[in-house]
Amino acid sequence: MAEVLGLIVSDAVLTVDGRVVRPTGFRLRSHAGDREIDPIVAEPASAGALQGQVSALTRITVPQVDGELRPAARWRSADGTEGDWAVPPAPRPADFAFGYPIPPAPEMADGPAGLYAAVLGVLLDAVELVDGTALLPVDGVRVGERQVPLPAVDPETHPVLGPRLELPGGRLQPLHTVAATEPTIVALARHWSIVAEQLVVTPEALRLPMADKPLSGRLTGFVLHDLAEWQVDAECHPSEIYEYLARVCNVACQFCYLFGNPDDLAVARGKKVIAGDEMDTRLRYFDPEGHRTLFKSQWEINEFLVDPKLPHVLRSLRAVSDREFYFITNGSPLLPRVIDLLDEVRPVTLVISTNTIDAPLRQQVMNERRGQTETALTCLEQLSDRRIPFGLSFVATPEFPVERLAEALDKIEPLRPAMVRVNLPGFTRSHPYQLPFDMAEAWERSTRDIAALRKRYRTPIVIIPSAFEANTLFEDPHEPRIAGTVPGSPAAAAGFQPGDVVERIGIFTISSRAQIQSLVMTLRRPSRIVVRRGGERRTLTLDPDGPVEYPYTGHLIGKYVVPYGLVVAPSLSLGDAKAIEAAVTATGAQRPWLLTSPLMEMQARTFIERWLPERAKSLHYTVVTNEYLGGNIQVLDMATVGDLHRAIRRDIDHTGSRPDLVLLPGTGFNQEGRDIAGRHWGDLERALRVPVRLLDVTTQFLF
Repeated sequence: MAEVLGLIVSDAVLTVDGRVVRPTGFRLRSHAGDREIDPIVAEPASAGALQGQVSALTRITVPQVDGELRPAARWRSADGTEGDWAVPPAPRPADFAFGYPIPPAPEMADGPAGLYAAVLGVLLDAVELVDGTALLPVDGVRVGERQVPLPAVDPETHPVLGPRLELPGGRLQPLHTVAATEPTIVALARHWSIVAEQLVVTPEALRLPMADKPLSGRLTGFVLHDLAEWQVDAECHPSEIYEYLARVCNVACQFCYLFGNPDDLAVARGKKVIAGDEMDTRLRYFDPEGHRTLFKSQWEINEFLVDPKLPHVLRSLRAVSDREFYFITNGSPLLPRVIDLLDEVRPVTLVISTNTIDAPLRQQVMNERRGQTETALTCLEQLSDRRIPFGLSFVATPEFPVERLAEALDKIEPLRPAMVRVNLPGFTRSHPYQLPFDMAEAWERSTRDIAALRKRYRTPIVIIPSAFEANTLFEDPHEPRIAGTVPGSPAAAAGFQPGDVVERIGIFTISSRAQIQSLVMTLRRPSRIVVRRGGERRTLTLDPDGPVEYPYTGHLIGKYVVPYGLVVAPSLSLGDAKAIEAAVTATGAQRPWLLTSPLMEMQARTFIERWLPERAKSLHYTVVTNEYLGGNIQVLDMATVGDLHRAIRRDIDHTGSRPDLVLLPGTGFNQEGRDIAGRHWGDLERALRVPVRLLDVTTQFLF
C-alpha cells in the first residue's frame, strides 16, 4: 500500500471538493479507526506509471497467467509501453499457496489520471488517507490538466468479486472468503484487475520449449508471496484455527440458515474439507505467545467434528494453548473414538443440536442416516459419564413443537446438560424451506411456552434472540430477570430460580440485566443479593468460592457468559448511554439520529427515556429493515451498510431533514469494521457526507 500510494502522490495531485490536498500518511480501515498511521513517501515511477504499479504488485504477489504461476515475464501495453517483472523465489516453499482470482475490472478513464483514480478508488476501500491525523476524503486525481473524479461510493452495491464457490482444483480460493476479514487482499485483486486491463504478457515471454504456439498472456490470478507479511494481531483462541475444520457438513437440515445465503455474501461455501497443507500452514503461523496468527479466511461454519484431520489439529493446538475448545455439533460425529479424543484434549465444551429425541423425525428433518441419529442420541450419556460438559440446542419450528422439547428434557436432564438454547426460526427470502405458518405468531407462542417450561427443570433454558422475549413478556424490556442457573454452580447453590428479578447486589441497586453480569463477575467473597420472586423479596447469598460440581466449569459455556453459573440475557447498559452522550457532546450535534432495528426499537426508546431523558426529544430513531437478507430477519447485527444507507435515505425523504450525526451500534461489524457482505461502515459517512460514530454497545444477540 505504502509504495503504490507513494507512486500516486509523487506523480499526481489529489483533491477534496476541488481543493488540493497532500496526504502525509495512511492507515488501514478498522472497526474503530484506531490503527497506526504509516507515512507515505513519494516514489517517482521513473519507468512509467504502469511499470510502477506492476513492480509494486509483484513485490508481494506472484502473478498467474493463463492459470500458471509466472514469477518472471515481460509485458507491453496498448500504447507501446513495455516492462517486466521478476518475483524472487518464495522464502518458505513449504507454505500453502494462498491464491485468488483477478475479478472483472472497474470502468476507468484513459491516461495516467484515469489509472491513478481507478487504483486509488480501489485502495480507499482498504485504507484512509490522512494529513497528520486529519482524515482526507479524497475525491479526485489530477495529472497535468487532466482531472478525473474517484469512483462514487455506493453503499448499496458490492464490488464484483468473481466466483463465490471454490474454483476447480482448489488452487484459487474465492475472494469472498477474505472480503470481510482481510480486505487488503481484495484491494490487491482489484488493483491487479486494473493493471490487467492495461497490459498483455508478451507471447515471447510465455513460449514454452518445443511448443508450436505461444500462450495468450492473460492474467487470471495471483498468489501471496511471503506469508510472514500476512500475520495479524489476534486473540489467538484455538477456535481461530480449528474453525477451518468446519467447512463441510454431514447432514442437511431443512431449516439450516446456510441454504438461504445470498450469492454475494462475504462468507463462502465450502464444498470440501480444508487441504492438509493449508491447515499445517495455519498451525505453523499460530503464535499464542506473540498474539499473532495468519490472516483469517471466512467460510460458512458447518460441522467441526467430521474432518479426518481433527486429531492432529486438536493435539497440535493443545500443545500450545490451554484454553477451552468449544464446538457446536449435530452430535452424529460423536463416536466413541471422537469422545476419547475430546476427553484427551480437555477442557472442551459442546453444544449439541439435538432438536428432537424422536429418531425417525430427526432423520427426516435433518436428512441423516439411521446410524447418525443413533450416535447423536446415545452420545449424551457417554459425555455425561466422562464429565465432558455439553449444552443442547433446539429449533422451534413446527416439526419440533415445545411439547417435544419437554419430552426431550424429561429424558435428557438426568444426564446434566449445562444449558439448553432454543432458536426461534429465522429465514432469509432465498431460503427454500417452506413456511406455511405466521412467523410472528409462531415466535410469540413459542416464546411464551418455552418460558413457562423453565420452572420445571434445573437446566437453564435460553431463547434466541433473547430481545424478542424481553419485548414480548416483560413490561420493562431491560428488567434484571434471570433465566436460570447452571447446575452445580455457585449460583445454583445460592438458590436462584428462573424468573427471579435482581434488585440489589451488595450495596448496588440493579436496574438492568447488564448490571447483573458486570457486578457478579467482580464478586470475590460471599455476597448478599436481593431478588423479587413473585410478590416477595428474598435475600440470597452467592459464595464465589463455594463447592461446585459437573456440569459447571466456570464463567463460560463456550461463547455464553454465565458469571458463577448465573444465566442472564444481555441488555443495554448505563455505559451504552454514556457512549451516546459522549458522541453527541463531542460533535455538538443538534439533530442526532440513532440507528436501530425492528427487534430493538422498543428497547432503544425505553433505554434512552430512562438513562438519557434530556436527549429523548432531540434524538431521531431510524429503524433499519434487513432488505439484503429479507425473510423474517430483523436484527441490526445482520444488516448491511446498504440496509443502513437505504433506511437513512428513506427517513431523509420522509422527514425532509438531514441528521448532523449518525449513531451506529457497532455490534454488526467485525474488527475490520466490515459488515456481513464485506463493506466498511465508514462508507456511510463517505456517501452521506454526515459524521457517523460507531458505538461499542452491549452485544445483544449472543443469546
